Amino acid sequence: MPHRLSKSRYTAGVQCHKLLWWKVHEPLAVELQPDKVLEDRFDQGRQVGALARDRFPGGVLIDLPHKAVNERVKLTRKLIDDGAPAIFEASFLADNTFVAVDVLTPQEGGYHLTEVKSSSSQKEEHLPDAAVQVHVLSRSGIHITGVDVMHLNKECHFPDLSNLFERTDVTQRCSRSSAKLAGKSTRSSRCSTARCPMCRSGGSATSRTSARSWPAAGPKIPITSCGSTTSAPRRAATSC
Repeated sequence: MPHRLSKSRYTAGVQCHKLLWWKVHEPLAVELQPDKVLEDRFDQGRQVGALARDRFPGGVLIDLPHKAVNERVKLTRKLIDDGAPAIFEASFLADNTFVAVDVLTPQEGGYHLTEVKSSSSQKEEHLPDAAVQVHVLSRSGIHITGVDVMHLNKECHFPDLSNLFERTDVTQRCSRSSAKLAGKSTRSSRCSTARCPMCRSGGSATSRTSARSWPAAGPKIPITSCGSTTSAPRRAATSC
């Protein structure tokens, strides 16, 4: 049975199928452990997320363990029914994919989805992240009327943080991307259960996922790598 996808697993699969495989099967692999720079970036992201929540008065945080999927989904539905003005980490599960939305706010005719980023601009890599959320919420019966990326404002200067954030509308681009997600989600789910794929030279693999060596010779097996099908030597028992 395919492993459950999440927002982070899906975006990892978009970047590199080998990275997704490791996140599922070897989450403690040394290549996946954050270095000091990445840990600092994670800390910054958490701080930015907390500051962003201050911009939505009356919002309620789904403050439950990430793995408590059923409880998170149930509480989200209750908050929706109760008319919460904003829900932070609103949680949904559909198509065997779990997502937690940074900020979900009701508006006329549906809901607005806000993805919070600690970068100083909206980047192309943010779109798959937001699009998979739109896809899962749509499958969950939640009509999304707008999507934006809330990012840091380069023109903000301490101590005045009133203009700390800017918001870039990505509704149209997410709509186009989410329409293509069903096939990508299926491929990612299959990849998460299959033999560890090898990323071709020149693919989108990062240096972390391409670090382990593969045998130069051996039987060839068809695999899916970085979104395409190729063939590679059968992996040795000591490789990923």
